[in-house]
Amino acid sequence: MPLHFARIPIPKTSSRDVIQVALSASSLAKDLSSMAMFPPVTALVSTVVMILETALVRGLKFCVSNDGGLIRLARRCARILLDINEQMEGRWDLAPPRLLRNIERLESVLHSIQEFMQILANFKWGSRFLQKTSIEGAITEYSAQLEDASRSFQLSTLINIHYAVAATNSLEKPEKADTDDQIVASPIQLEGNMADPPPYTRLTNPQYQLEGATDNSEDTTVLLPGRIQPEDGSYHDFVPATALEDRGFRRYHQSDIQLRGRTVLKEGWWSGASVAEVDGRHALIKRYEGPPKQAVRQWLRDIQILQGVFHPSLPQLVGYSDENTPTPFILLSNVQTRSPQNLLQFIIEKKGPAETLEMLLKFYKDITDATLYAKKQLHLDEERTQDFVEGASLRVDASNTVIVAPPPPKEGTWVSFRNYNLTKSLTSTAMNVSNVYSNDKISTYLVQLLPTRLNHVLTLAKDFLPSGEEGPELTEARVLFPSSSNDEFSPELDFEEIHAPKPTLRHLRLINLANGGHTHVWSENQGIPAERFSVGDFGYIPKTDKGGSFEKFIKLGNIFEVPELKGSGIITVEDGGGSCWNWADFPFQEQQMEPYILPGNIYCWPVAVPPYQQINCRVFHSNGFKNMADGWRWALEHGKAISTKYGIAPHEVILVTLSGKTQDFYIRDFRTPIYQPFSPAPQLSRPPFGRNQLPPQHYMPSPFSQNTLPNIMYLFTSVQNEFSPSWSHKPITSQKSDLQGGWIPQVGWHHGYLNWVQLHSDDFI
Repeated sequence: MPLHFARIPIPKTSSRDVIQVALSASSLAKDLSSMAMFPPVTALVSTVVMILETALVRGLKFCVSNDGGLIRLARRCARILLDINEQMEGRWDLAPPRLLRNIERLESVLHSIQEFMQILANFKWGSRFLQKTSIEGAITEYSAQLEDASRSFQLSTLINIHYAVAATNSLEKPEKADTDDQIVASPIQLEGNMADPPPYTRLTNPQYQLEGATDNSEDTTVLLPGRIQPEDGSYHDFVPATALEDRGFRRYHQSDIQLRGRTVLKEGWWSGASVAEVDGRHALIKRYEGPPKQAVRQWLRDIQILQGVFHPSLPQLVGYSDENTPTPFILLSNVQTRSPQNLLQFIIEKKGPAETLEMLLKFYKDITDATLYAKKQLHLDEERTQDFVEGASLRVDASNTVIVAPPPPKEGTWVSFRNYNLTKSLTSTAMNVSNVYSNDKISTYLVQLLPTRLNHVLTLAKDFLPSGEEGPELTEARVLFPSSSNDEFSPELDFEEIHAPKPTLRHLRLINLANGGHTHVWSENQGIPAERFSVGDFGYIPKTDKGGSFEKFIKLGNIFEVPELKGSGIITVEDGGGSCWNWADFPFQEQQMEPYILPGNIYCWPVAVPPYQQINCRVFHSNGFKNMADGWRWALEHGKAISTKYGIAPHEVILVTLSGKTQDFYIRDFRTPIYQPFSPAPQLSRPPFGRNQLPPQHYMPSPFSQNTLPNIMYLFTSVQNEFSPSWSHKPITSQKSDLQGGWIPQVGWHHGYLNWVQLHSDDFI
């Protein structure tokens, strides 16, 4: 395709534009000339003047587009320098070292911009036009760098605060040795509710806790009030302006503290905490040992959090160490605490599943209240709140109230993403508390007792706790256990409600069934004969069988065969599914099979078999209750009657709610490959005339002439135990195998599995 050349007119500028740009540049250069006498900004002024000269003389304003991007960039450079001069006029000799470092950073950015403009000035107009996109991108990048450099000054506000704090320190500094350390607090006063935390802002120096405390002559860290933005990082990267203000809390020296015990806590936020006596009362002391910088940073962070919160489910601050204490510490009123796992272990062993469920729901309520309160007070967004609750350290005080300690700080800036909401995080945290097996001191008796009791509690708790689609508030626990809530002595609750008998495990199951829950079942898929169990079978496993294996299961009957057991009202459904794969495929892929049902409830599975290859299949069939809650309802209604009739305990009755089987198959094409003779194209194989006809010829077999179409085979299965699976070439069932020679079928063993329900002994108390 021939190329077409087009002439593009060069953009012209009017005399008015040139005069306006010249006057603007001349005015800026005149204003900058007064700054050249100060050594810290002499090189900076020269660089800005060269930028203005290059943008004006070389006509770079129109090298990209008519929006004047380069000239605006040059004006921005000059304006930043003029703003600095306006604030520093008459005070250049007293410029602090940190301000000079910011000026050096700005100088490096301006030098890069000047080199960029000089390079563009040496280009011809055509070259600049062809590189229009890259030039626009470079202008955007340099503009961003210039804005970053200008932000480091915090413009006039930050400069004034530097001088104001320096003047305040010079007037109020006590007569002490030069080597004394002093921690300077911001003079900002809080108004209104003292429980409300101060706003947060990011520190300009990550080593704020040491530089601002030990070197008052050079650097003084000032913490500015401001609101956290979501992109600024997590809450532990911020320290409020009043972190070291007393705010009503006393400050102690280590000579005021008497240790009364050794710490046994080694993990989480509570590690290193021990009991101490201060002012004639006991308190919990948490010392911050380790590297000094990291210890002071964590100490400041915990103080600024605990000063701004006041909640029964959060650590309650009493006081903290002063700046002269070698090892910083804080004092808490939460003296006697233990792990939630120990408390649940005690309740499971001494009381029962109903009381354990009550305590687990109370744990969730305490964790939720503390998390939502911290979210409001610390101004956390959704993601930061989930970080807070998932990383928190939990303890239980003497009143069985969960104490949620903040998570440990993380180095750097962290951004977390989740595909679930805050309710899921709260539920998971509460359910993780029930992991009593993590306790090393668990007894052998509890190892045998916990699996049954704890499983019943956890299955009920999952139904009572809110799901991921609901809000985090727990409403049903207040109805079930009114006396366990924090407002036990509220006038809204009368004496009968407070002292009413607590619901039993049976009562909890009935409430759960009435709300449409309780659909869980117990499952077993090992050692189950495929043809032994049917849906609706009920029986028991003798106590002599310590392993509880279903091989010893004694069947007492089937609810669908006994009219008085009302098994006819329960609906059962059949299900089936399967998959197939080829071991020769790479990468390995398993595909689902779609059956169609023949008369007699027989499943026909079409399978495509490639030539001379093997296809493996796996098929399952099951028959079970449509609603698993019907099994629990039946056990609650008829369990005691069956136990009386057959002389067994009512909680030993087992009802099979689903019976299924899994079976493996394969079909292999083991026929001898058949090759078709190679046939040339018809227009090339026309026989000649007369005597020049060629005799018949024989051709060698060619792999390109093999049959590549797959063969469709049919597998017949059924949920009925008396049916024998088979392979066929036709989608019609047959009692005899009609496979052709060369086809090798395989029908594997049945593997059974079942679901059942079984009540606990506390259901019949």
